[in-house]
Amino acid sequence: MIPLKQESYFLQCGKETLHLKRFYIDSDGETALLLHGSIEDGRIYYSKSGKGLAPFLARQGFDVFVPDWSGKGQSKPPVSKYSTHGQTEAITLELPLFLSKIKELKGDRPQHWMGHSWGGTMLYAYLLRFPNLENVVSMCHFGVKRRITVWSWERFWVLDFGWHFLGTILTKIYGYMPTKIYNFGSENEPLKFYQQINKWFKTKKWVDDDGFDYSAQIGKVNLPPARFFSGKNDTVLGALKDSKLLIQELKIENKSEIVFLAKANGHLEDYDHINMLTSKNCEKDHFPMVVEWMVGN
Repeated sequence: MIPLKQESYFLQCGKETLHLKRFYIDSDGETALLLHGSIEDGRIYYSKSGKGLAPFLARQGFDVFVPDWSGKGQSKPPVSKYSTHGQTEAITLELPLFLSKIKELKGDRPQHWMGHSWGGTMLYAYLLRFPNLENVVSMCHFGVKRRITVWSWERFWVLDFGWHFLGTILTKIYGYMPTKIYNFGSENEPLKFYQQINKWFKTKKWVDDDGFDYSAQIGKVNLPPARFFSGKNDTVLGALKDSKLLIQELKIENKSEIVFLAKANGHLEDYDHINMLTSKNCEKDHFPMVVEWMVGN
């Protein structure tokens, strides 16, 4: 078996050093960009033992790139009260820098983009703000939404009480969202990023802090075909209802589909928001469906 190759690139973005991880066997393989979401880093897609979606795709012949947002993972410095980057900077500065490095390495090759949770939202924000700049031929998303409209006791405790109410208090104390300290996530969140997330998932109008109106661009941009994966036990942070709502908001019903990861549908588990990417069953369950979608587009 040909060994899997891994490389790390470190890119300067102002005072921030951003980390871009690469997995490949064939450096001429089609490009896959995997973007992580909030309160996590790129390791949602890979483990030290070589498991996860990124190594899996590399073994199928793809050249896989996994960024860490500023302050997350191997990007430095870590999130603190001095962190100034938010979603706006991630979309307008960080993601363009990652894409520039990928272009330097790969040229103008077709790309497949994937997002977990808020990572998918950020990818769509980029495409709406900078249309037709990238040759993106397909997208796959895992627990991705833009608005959270489900109502339940779980939503109340996790989102309204934990994330919003307690989070507002904690950010005033620490100057950032200290999710690692309180075991709420694998990475802390900068204050600006945290505050912007709270605006986006609550409002119908999709507008950035710098005034850019994403909603106004919908329908004007030719978005790529997308396959969304939603877990049965992902009932708040990436609920099926809210993934469908995003598809409707983006007006991509005619070129997207949803795979509902549930035992009742023949899958090996009733997946949740995290283990839809980390379970040992993923590689023999729905990861092949990701490759099928990529090859088909």
